Amino acid sequence: VWSKDGTLCGAEALARWDDPDFGLLQPDMFISILEEYHLIHKLDMTVMEIVCKDLQEAKEKFGKAVPVSINFSRLDFELANPVEALENCMEKYGLEKDSIHIEITESVLGDGNHRLTNALDDFRKKGYSLWLDDFGSGYSGLNVLKDYTFDMMKIDMKFLSKFSENEKTKTILTTIVDLAKKIGLNTLSEGVET
Repeated sequence: VWSKDGTLCGAEALARWDDPDFGLLQPDMFISILEEYHLIHKLDMTVMEIVCKDLQEAKEKFGKAVPVSINFSRLDFELANPVEALENCMEKYGLEKDSIHIEITESVLGDGNHRLTNALDDFRKKGYSLWLDDFGSGYSGLNVLKDYTFDMMKIDMKFLSKFSENEKTKTILTTIVDLAKKIGLNTLSEGVET
């Protein structure tokens, strides 16, 4: 939601598992298991397909749709070819590149994965917007900003935790936003409620 006027400007595709026996399971209860057993790419490719299909249906029904961000796991780049898969999916549903934003979590960028680095370059060359997810949740933040090129920085919601109780929070957030502007990044803050 744009803070200036309150209009909807985008969405993020997130996985939730509604199990008949256990109820609604949050991602922290199944993502790590899918990664451990090298199955995460199956979920991520399915989410990508659903998002593309939903975007096509929204455009047909309403004439337009807000862009949707999709997340890729570090393992997706080892177990699949996300660039090729997304390109095929976008073509299949007749979508423009600005319909999808690619989110990469800050924590996966510090391990020198060449497949991931090459794939990010390929996404950029093909015209996709790259978003740095959960900025500030790890320890490599400044190195990531130095070594990679992103269009958007998503500031981790932990920064807003107890916002009004911690005097340093506003100064840190202001500094992060100023830094992002100076290096050509847009910013988005997760967890805004007021």
